[in-house]
Amino acid sequence: MQFFPVLVVTQCFVTATWALVMIGGFLLSRVDDVPSE
Repeated sequence: MQFFPVLVVTQCFVTATWALVMIGGFLLSRVDDVPSE
């Protein structure tokens, strides 16, 4: 049970990182679709 908090923090960190990657990829794809003028 001593490692339970560590697992929770790790899971939250992984989820947050995955969300940032997905959002970043989405924004990059949106920027690529817009013609640069």
